[in-house]
Amino acid sequence: MKQIAKNLSFAGMLLLAGFFASCKDDEDPIKDLTVRISPPLADEYVIEQGQHLEIPFTVGEAKNAELTATASADKTEYTVAATLSESDPGSGVITVTAPDLILSPVTVTVTLKVDDSKTQRSATGTVAVSSKLIDGFTEITAPANCYVAAPGALVKFPANIGNTTEKAAFQTADLLWQDVAGMVEQLIAAPEENCVYAVLKSGVSGNAVVAVKNADGAVVWSYHLWVADFDPDANVMTWTDSESGTSYKMMDRYVGAVSNQPGSDLSNGLFYQWGRKDPFGSSNYEGKLKAMYDMAGEEVTRTVEACAAEDNIPNSIANPLTHYSGVSGGNYSWLTTVKANIATDVIKDLWGAESGTQTKYDPCPAGWRVAPQAAWKFYNDAAVTKEIVFAAGVESPANKDQLGRYISTDGTTKFWFPSQGEIAHGGSYSNGIGTNYPCGRAWTSTVDAANFRSFGTTVSPTSTNYTGGYSQGYELPVRCVKL
Repeated sequence: MKQIAKNLSFAGMLLLAGFFASCKDDEDPIKDLTVRISPPLADEYVIEQGQHLEIPFTVGEAKNAELTATASADKTEYTVAATLSESDPGSGVITVTAPDLILSPVTVTVTLKVDDSKTQRSATGTVAVSSKLIDGFTEITAPANCYVAAPGALVKFPANIGNTTEKAAFQTADLLWQDVAGMVEQLIAAPEENCVYAVLKSGVSGNAVVAVKNADGAVVWSYHLWVADFDPDANVMTWTDSESGTSYKMMDRYVGAVSNQPGSDLSNGLFYQWGRKDPFGSSNYEGKLKAMYDMAGEEVTRTVEACAAEDNIPNSIANPLTHYSGVSGGNYSWLTTVKANIATDVIKDLWGAESGTQTKYDPCPAGWRVAPQAAWKFYNDAAVTKEIVFAAGVESPANKDQLGRYISTDGTTKFWFPSQGEIAHGGSYSNGIGTNYPCGRAWTSTVDAANFRSFGTTVSPTSTNYTGGYSQGYELPVRCVKL
């Protein structure tokens, strides 16, 4: 009997132990999942264009769970994913991928969700990721027809009608030409922002003309991208007219030049028909015109077409790559078939000579305007030094070896004026460096109304003068003066 009692007592203890164990299980229910996203080492998580960013996370109370993880972002252009570790299912990584091009900085909110299919538990967490513009991002806000940007930049520029507040009504942006193949890598039209983005190749300087077009593919307006490590305000030539007392601050190069030193055709500027906002390509040291290329690297050329309209300005806007030859019979202007129109106030002020302002057709960057005739009077100032420069290493230099002139208004600082030649009203190029008569003519903004033409400088191998005159159909370089 005693043995039976002992056995019963032992069995009772087992029952009690099971009872208390059952009570303990009831008191310790399955806990909620938790998610912990690792904080950044710096102040915030930052991502740049084209980058992949990995953010670690851990899952709490995940023992014996069957987990899956997903991620989402509130900015659809950013791709996100969540991956659990194979060796430790309680940990994982969120991967954030930025778009190839970040046009504006944003904060991306990433949401992580972890599910346990075994117990129908779930947990979420969020993390903020700040996108960063590339170091070369350049936003130009002042509207103009010419924008200066550094090589390798992502440049954002306004798509206005010249320097006015009027916005161009456009849908697309296309490269018309560039003088270095591959310099412009990508163009993005942003009509909703009234701007265009241009991605420029690192280490490459040059020039390009970008057109914005409407839904029908017609050019609405076009812009010159002057790509160079160049600050127009950093080095200006100052000259004061002793007669009028007026001082002029002139750029140290022609518009489009990416150098201000002799010895390379990089110091040659672009060519302009007088009064036009859009340039054509420059010339080289072999007495020829430089090539121009489209986005695919194929060569493009200016076309030549006779002026056949009383008001030819709209045609020039719609066809920036067309050189309009002058009307025969003494009127070689591209502007109009009516000779008397050249003396009207509207045409005389196309480049601001009458108003003294930058106009909507001015080819200079914001804050500058095409130099008027009076700014070039230094060519006839005896106090100004004018030094002819020949090609290096030539023992007995001839005209064909002449590269241009150094001009010094203070006797110390030299400014370079190359003899880059000209394109006549009919469209033919001549008198460049490497020819027997290299000339350094340039446009002024001033109209010679009495002779139905525009003033330009007259610079030959032997002389300089500021009183020359040429029909507006010619292409010559331009220099800008500070407003």
